[in-house]
Amino acid sequence: MERYLVAPLVLAAACCLAAASRPMEQQRGDAVLSAAQLEPTSPTATAAASQSAHTVLPPPAATGGPLRKRGVGSTHLTVPELEALKGLAWWYSWGPRVWNDSVAAAAAAAGVHFVPMQWGQGGVEELAAALQPGSRVLLGFNEPNHREQAGMTPEEAAALWPQLEALADRLDLRLGSPAAAPCGRDCIVADPFVWLDQFFAACHGCRVDFMAAHYYACNPGWLRAYLQQGLGLDTSCRKYGRPVWLTEFACPNPHEPPVNSLRYMAQVLPMLDRDGFIEKYAWFALQTDGWLGTSNSLINTSTNELTDLGKLYVSLIADQGEEQQFKPGTGGGGGGSAPESSADGSSGGSAPESSADGSSGGSAPETSADGSSGGGASWSQLCAPCIAHLQGGRQLAELPAEERRYCGESCGFWAEAPGLLSRSGQGLLQGAAAEA
Repeated sequence: MERYLVAPLVLAAACCLAAASRPMEQQRGDAVLSAAQLEPTSPTATAAASQSAHTVLPPPAATGGPLRKRGVGSTHLTVPELEALKGLAWWYSWGPRVWNDSVAAAAAAAGVHFVPMQWGQGGVEELAAALQPGSRVLLGFNEPNHREQAGMTPEEAAALWPQLEALADRLDLRLGSPAAAPCGRDCIVADPFVWLDQFFAACHGCRVDFMAAHYYACNPGWLRAYLQQGLGLDTSCRKYGRPVWLTEFACPNPHEPPVNSLRYMAQVLPMLDRDGFIEKYAWFALQTDGWLGTSNSLINTSTNELTDLGKLYVSLIADQGEEQQFKPGTGGGGGGSAPESSADGSSGGSAPESSADGSSGGSAPETSADGSSGGGASWSQLCAPCIAHLQGGRQLAELPAEERRYCGESCGFWAEAPGLLSRSGQGLLQGAAAEA
């Protein structure tokens, strides 16, 4: 997408393989039955965090207002669009620098911090010269497990990572992981966690300060389940002890009323704002079409006016309560007050809590009545039927309609790749990749 956590975990692979060995219908039934067990209580330290030989660079001192986590991705953000989106803390373009000096100046004046990205393999050696001056964070490769995106094997990414790390060390940049994401077609590895396990196995001791993630679904419970696994919060297949930047998310909604996207956003923004493990997030995108539907657009780029969804994105403020404290590199600790999140990536928020469902797709992972976790299932287990099907080189279209819907609307596997629209309706992703 214009778009798309530190060590391999044998247990996770065993869980997924065991689930994948059962017939599809039985696996999906198991997933639905296990879904209610996914909600975590407090975060715990994970063994994965101790695998890195490098000290994770902590978030800087916290500053910022109520929208301090919230950002947006745009390849060619304009000054009028920036004005309409005032209040957001950060933005990125899937490339290493701002495309226009006037936009860079306006963004800096408004306190909207630009975050560069090394999109794929091309240009790594030139990145130091291309990097936006004043950068404090660097995002890693975009959906490398997708052939249509960065398209890199874990070993290829690991071979290039020391160059990114050396630059980050020299310029004192925080460094985000490759943003592996669920892959619904033409995949190098369908399961992003398997790709990441292999990446960290090949890049032992590499520095990764936070995890970058993408997820497209219309069910808040499934988004939570996905982020829990990436954060090491699920109860059986624990993963990476790092905070998360959710740099792409939206509710694919091409044939449904716009209220679906509005409802989803209204449910997930408070969840993300209160979660001390989520440092930053960015909705996809300014303007969308195709399989995402136009109802995911934040702005009407013909008039530079916010859509109803855009108005919600720049105005909805979550009530703050008791927060979970995240300690970078350890997987976190329970209780206490977390530092607030600043434009360049400090953590903030509070303990995850249940959201009303009301969105489409599968059975939402839920918390029990007393708020405790039943344990026993991870996103990879719940989605093992979809992963096994795709990893075998087959297509989502070959699945029966109900199973295909489950894989998409719950697990985030889609046969289409979202792309931004220019004002003429042409996709901008490939242009951004070329410029990067």
